[in-house]
Formats: sequence, C-alpha cells, structure tokens
Amino acid sequence: MKRGFYLILLVIILFLPINAYALGVVPGKVIIPFSPFREESFIFEIFGPKIVKAETDCPDIITINKTIKANGPDRAKVLADVKLPERMEPGPRHCGISITELPEKGQQVGISVKIIVVVEIDVPYPGKYAKMSISANNVMPEEDLKIYTTIINLGTDDLDAQADVIIKDYKNNTVKLKKTDHEIILSKVSKQFVTTISAGTLNSGKYIVKAIYDYGAEVIFAETPFVIGQLNLELTNYTHAIKSGAISPFSVIVTSLWGNPLEDAYAEIRIYGNDSQLISTTKTSVATIAPYSVEIINGFIDATNISSGNYNADIILKSNNLEFVNKVNINVERQVLGKEFMASPYIFIFIIIAIIIAAVAFALLMALFAGGGIIDPTTFTGALTGI
Repeated sequence: MKRGFYLILLVIILFLPINAYALGVVPGKVIIPFSPFREESFIFEIFGPKIVKAETDCPDIITINKTIKANGPDRAKVLADVKLPERMEPGPRHCGISITELPEKGQQVGISVKIIVVVEIDVPYPGKYAKMSISANNVMPEEDLKIYTTIINLGTDDLDAQADVIIKDYKNNTVKLKKTDHEIILSKVSKQFVTTISAGTLNSGKYIVKAIYDYGAEVIFAETPFVIGQLNLELTNYTHAIKSGAISPFSVIVTSLWGNPLEDAYAEIRIYGNDSQLISTTKTSVATIAPYSVEIINGFIDATNISSGNYNADIILKSNNLEFVNKVNINVERQVLGKEFMASPYIFIFIIIAIIIAAVAFALLMALFAGGGIIDPTTFTGALTGI
C-alpha cells in the first residue's frame, strides 16, 4: 500500500510544471551595513522560469529597476537599486523582493510559485550597545563542564569585554565564580568565550550558570540551567484527581537527571486510607527514559471501591534496582450520575422521542373525550395526522 502511494506521489512530482519546484534565486539574501544615503545596485539571477516579475515591500528604499528575460543559457534577471535614507532606527531592518514567474506568450503557468529575496539593512546602535547569551550542556560527573558566553557588539563603539560567570546550586548558593577571557570586540562583531569547569569540582545536581557583563552604558545578564548527572528520576507532575467507583487513567511525568538511558522505568502508585492502610496499588506501563529527558508514563487506577475524598499516596519511580519515593495527595472525586449521558448526542434523540410519545398520548386523550369514551380508528388516525 505504501509503495503504491509513493509511486503515485513520484509520478505527480515528475509531471508538475518545472516552476513548481525549480524556482530559485541567487543571491537569496543581501546584508547591507547602514550608512547615510548609501546606494547599492544588485543583480539577482533566477533559475527555472524564463520571464518573471518582481515587487518589493520597501518601495521607499528599494527600486526594481527592470527584469530581463532568460535567453539561452542566461538566466532571467532582476535588477534592483537600494538607496538608504539619512537616518534609520537602530537594529536590523528587513525588506523583501518577491519574484514570481510569468507565462510566456500563448502559455499558462500551472502553479504560481513565489520566492522572496531578503534584503537586511544592519543599522548599528549609537555608542555602546551589547547583547549576550550563554549556554552549557548537561554533563556527567567525570566530564569537564564547558560554558559558552557570547557577546555581540551592536553599537558603533568598540567594547572592552570581560564577563563574570557565576554558578549557583538549587538553593541559590554561589558555588563557582570565574571570569571570561578579556577581549576587544569591534563594532558589529560577536565573540564567544569558553569557560571550563574541571570534572569533579561540582557535585551531581541541578545548577544555574549566570553571566554578567558591565560595559559602561548598561549591565546585561544571561543565564541557563544545566545538570551534573545524578542517578535520579524526578517526579515532575502526575494526575491529581481520579473518579470514585471507576477505573481511571493515571499519568506520571518524570524527568531523568542521568546522562545515560534509564531502562525498564515505571511508576508504582499506592493509595492509603484514613487509617494509613493500603487500599489500592497499581503499576504503570514500562518505558525507557532518555538522558536528561522528560517522559510521560501512563497507567490506570481501579477506584471502584474507593469513596470520594482526599487520600495520601506514594508514587514510587523505579528503574532496574533504583527506587525514588514521592509523597503525594490524590483527590478521588464523586462521580456525577448521568453526566456522561447528558453530554451525549443521544439525549437529543431521547428528548425528540419523548415529545412524540407525549404528543401521541395527548392526541389519544383528546380523541377519547371527543368520542364520548369510544375511540374511532379514523378519529385516531386524524388526530395523529394533525400533530
């Protein structure tokens, strides 16, 4: 079945007009550094169609000079002029040139395909202006931790760049403080700094790394979380409410903090009564949790013999010989009888049938009174047709 589908798809693609998949342009993007009244001319070559038209969404900056029809081995061309104003708002300004195939004389274009050329005008911020980002991969305890801090100089002045790198644990305590290398970053240039934390200098656990850079005009920050691998399954969320007197679906969301897959992982749910006696226990399906990932594990809880109320429970996450116990609360809700039926479309059919029966009964009653207690068949039929 699949083979036949792909064969049909291939045939369709082969018989599509060439413009449906062969329209392209070079260059596809142009970046222009801003300077007042700057003028540039560009030639865009289009491969695929022979005749094209071009339009721009920035007519105040870009002028479509002309289009040239393809001739022999030469591609169709679009000639455009760019003239920048005296001033522009700082930051990148994006303009587009849309190029569409036109039919030749006596021909039709089966599928109209449009391609966009991006013209980006890079307007620097006056003086000093910087942006910063930071990243750090999760690592195992025996691996070096590498922290990547990137500073982008978007201003007109050069930057004397050096950032503070701070690592905090889950209690927000500072456990490491380092500085990046020192660099001069020229205008419109970015620099990535690599800070290495040696293996074994941080315990297993969750951390946040934060970079702080004061370049005079402003103090900027960037931060990201990371994990030094620890053999742990963390309960992220779970189904908080189930129905009394029913078998209800139950899900747990778990997060692995380990750098290797955790196989045969599942959850065991134990619900306790007011006397702390175990009244229900169940297990979810089994899953393999990928390194540092989040997984949803599904199962069911039989609450047919559990009355409504709030119950203490244990959700025990297991993988191989590991167990991670979580004390939780589960709400067993009273089931509203007939709620599902009222929400069903069959209720409307039931109501219609009830109305018809009531109308027939009313007609019979009226016929009975009209006939002095004796129902004539013709009177009954007439009464029905008059409903």
